[in-house]
Amino acid sequence: MSTKATITHGENFHLYEECYDFAGENVWLQIDDVTQIEILAVGRHGTSVTLAIPRTMMRKIVEGFVRDEARRAPEDEAENPDQSG
Repeated sequence: MSTKATITHGENFHLYEECYDFAGENVWLQIDDVTQIEILAVGRHGTSVTLAIPRTMMRKIVEGFVRDEARRAPEDEAENPDQSG
């Protein structure tokens, strides 16, 4: 059984949430066929990861994420009515 809740996906990417992230603060991005990656150890603040992402893929990722956020907006407002606009 998968713990991934898909936000959006395409041929070479998968943007999703993990069911065990109960606070819902994170999203995960899996990218296949990566052609360039840079990983830097950054001391006390953790690690920095830089990916080269094709613009067409990034556009699909962002559009899917925005669609998912808009779909969730009514429930978010109901949970946090004092944080509107």
